[in-house]
Amino acid sequence: QRWEGKGAKPTRHARRQLARLFKEAGIDGDD
Repeated sequence: QRWEGKGAKPTRHARRQLARLFKEAGIDGDD
């Protein structure tokens, strides 16, 4: 998945979604 079409960078909302995915995977991705 790419960030194209979303300003070419992950939005705060997307970052929260990613943080949740990382958390579910047992990874702390929100340093």
